[in-house]
Amino acid sequence: MIRSSRRSGRVLAARAVLAVTGLTLGISACSAGQQAQTASIQATVDGANADIGPIALRDIKLAYPDGGRYTKGSSARLEFVAVNDGDQSDELVDVRTDAASRVTLASAPSTAEASASATASGSASPSGTPSATGSASGSGGRTASAAPSATASAAPTSEASARIPLPSNNLVAFRAGGPSATLVGLTEDLLPAQVVRITFAFRQAGEVTADVPVGAPLTPVSPPPMIDVSPTEE
Repeated sequence: MIRSSRRSGRVLAARAVLAVTGLTLGISACSAGQQAQTASIQATVDGANADIGPIALRDIKLAYPDGGRYTKGSSARLEFVAVNDGDQSDELVDVRTDAASRVTLASAPSTAEASASATASGSASPSGTPSATGSASGSGGRTASAAPSATASAAPTSEASARIPLPSNNLVAFRAGGPSATLVGLTEDLLPAQVVRITFAFRQAGEVTADVPVGAPLTPVSPPPMIDVSPTEE
């Protein structure tokens, strides 16, 4: 009975060693697979985040510049999402940075403005030459008066949009089709992934400063052309 118990103990110990060895090999294999998969993933430049009171700013970045570089004196669109998690509405009243001479805020065009713009462009196209000829000869007074009225109505809208409303329990996306914040007159050249400090001021929540990167391209960038430096045979 004693020998039988010793043999049983040795068998159990051997099985335990084999089980641990198999578990270790399995973990190593999984780890190797994760490393191989991670090695094929390219790093991206994420936008910055900032919080002040109930206001949360997410994915803050400058839009990727055309040509891969912002030149000194040019403008850059600031993209982000503003989330108002409070029970009271607020407003974005100012954006400041040393990286530009000023930052302009513009509200999103309303549905009426968008339809009026589409109607104005559409009426000019279908009417074609008769409309243009009539206004030039002076007989088309009605058509000539329509163009200035559209221009006059659009100008006050862009100048009066210094404050961007942030409704309670809602979000506002500062992207294409929405309100915009534009850095005008950059004080230096900016490249993708370069960081600038930007301050956001809200009517009730206060001010918050974030280190904002220049966005990376959304599509792969073609590599520069290769130059053959191999010696030529004479």
